[in-house]
This record gives sequence, structure tokens and C-alpha cells, in this order.
Amino acid sequence: MKNNLSRRLAVMIFFLILCRPASADGPGIEVFKVSYQCRDLKGNPRWDAATEILLSPEGEQGVNKIIESGAGTYSGFKDRISWISELQYVDTGVNIRPIKGLTRIYDQSGNLILTEEQGFDFNENKVFFTRHDTVSGRTSRQEFIFKADIVNRLVLALYVQRFLKTGKKSANIEMLSSEPRLIRCGLHIIDKEDIEIGGLMVKAYKLCLDPQLGLFNFAKIFIPKAYVWHSAGPSFEWLKYKGLEINLDSPIVEIEKEGCSQ
Repeated sequence: MKNNLSRRLAVMIFFLILCRPASADGPGIEVFKVSYQCRDLKGNPRWDAATEILLSPEGEQGVNKIIESGAGTYSGFKDRISWISELQYVDTGVNIRPIKGLTRIYDQSGNLILTEEQGFDFNENKVFFTRHDTVSGRTSRQEFIFKADIVNRLVLALYVQRFLKTGKKSANIEMLSSEPRLIRCGLHIIDKEDIEIGGLMVKAYKLCLDPQLGLFNFAKIFIPKAYVWHSAGPSFEWLKYKGLEINLDSPIVEIEKEGCSQ
């Protein structure tokens, strides 16, 4: 495990999705389930993950919940890890707003090695990030002010889904990474194309997430572009991601949904 804990499990962008209902978890609760796999560009598996999205019976203004579990090889870790991430969010009908999240990371023996907590205050436009390393016993806390729609990796694909449903072509967002850091990005549709998912050809929107680096914008020529594909409708579900796994020191990977409901 590398010493720089700030880089761990910062899977940048794109791989949480909304699929069709799979079951119910209490009165009025809809549960959406999905699984996906990350591979290197040679097709070798790196890790697998599965997600449940619990939709509140209160509708768009209710508090929803994402639960993600996964295991495998990640950049920033010497050995295999596993993790469980939970996040509460609200769908306003216009965008997706995260509320609070907790990630627990375990080593290959099942020992808890790292926890990360996030809290979002939309009255003050502040986000709070707390990390506790159970190996060293160190705890760090940071606070950021955001000035645009804010997302993290767990709600990014849901945000893009809402973005497409509302007919937008481009937007500026701020992403909270696990470094932690707020990264301002431009989100825009590139084109519509056919891609293969689970042995089926699916018509999809191809989108690009473009970091806005201010005075250092020229440095983007050294950063590989990241792309995400969502189905062309009607649910605009996430299908695929291609880009850096975590940061400039990590490999370019492809993360793909297993199967498609379209």
C-alpha cells in the first residue's frame, strides 16, 4: 500500500448507473441493481463492483441511497482490496445533489484499513471531507467551497443521466475527488454512436469530461481525455467509461456495465 493515502480509491468518474427495478426493500422502496467490471486496455480484469440504488417512496425530492461494493486490484494499493461505499443523495428533478457519504476500505484479509466521510452543505456551499487511516491512526479533515453543481464519483453517472434527461448539451460542474480536491470540469456531449455492451449493439451518447485548469489550462495536453457512454434513451443509463483509473500515475482503463436493459 502506497504511503500517499490521499490517492486511494479515487476512481474518477463515471461508473455508477441507474437500471431497471430488481426488487423492493420495504414499503414503497424501489431497488435498482447493477454490476460492472474494470479492465486494462489489454482486456485483463482489474476489479469488479456491484451497486444497489434505493429510491425513496417520496419521489424526486426524497432522500435516495447508493450502496456500492467491490473488490480487486486498484492503483494506489499493493495488494487486492475490497470496499463498501454508501451515499445519500436527492434528485431535485433538475440535478443530483449528494448529501453525505461513507466509504470503508479493507485489505485482502478483510481488515479495515481506511475510512472516508463526505458531507455536503448546500446552504453554505461547503463540502467536508474526513479520512481516517486505521493503520497509522491518522485522521485528516478538509473543507472546500463549491461554486457550481457538485458531484463525487458515486453520483456522477446519475448526474449525467439527469443532464441528458433534461436535454442539456453542456454544463460546468465541480467534482470532489478522493485526494481530496475540487476539480472544475466541463461536461459536454460529443456524438451519438453504436457500441457493444454485453454482446448487444446499443445506441449511445458519447460524452467528455474536460478539466478546467484555469491559468494551467495548457497542461491539459498532458492529461488523457476521459469519455463516458450513456444509452441514447429513454433511461439514459450509464454503459461504459474509458480514461485514467485514478490519476496521472494510474493506467488508462475501461469500465463496462455487465449487460444492458435497453
